Amino acid sequence: MLSFNKINRLDLDHLFDEIGMNILGCKVATAEAMIRMSAVFIAEQAKKGVSVIFHGNKARLIKSDLQKRYEEYNARELNEQEVSGVCAPEIPGGF
Repeated sequence: MLSFNKINRLDLDHLFDEIGMNILGCKVATAEAMIRMSAVFIAEQAKKGVSVIFHGNKARLIKSDLQKRYEEYNARELNEQEVSGVCAPEIPGGF
């Protein structure tokens, strides 16, 4: 994860208003839950070779060049196996 942003303090009241979220209950607990959910998402993306970059008010997902080449290689291998008959696509049997 990479961030080009810098803030001096986090104002939860302003933040939730800015993003249009009405919070009933503890805003700090809500922010913590949202951070934890985001951490799970970011960890899942990292397992797929994807980085999260924050810039301004936007987040972008960037796939590494190595991951792209790996996926292209796997797609070519699968296609070659299907063409050669080594690995035919599954056809539902209806059993």
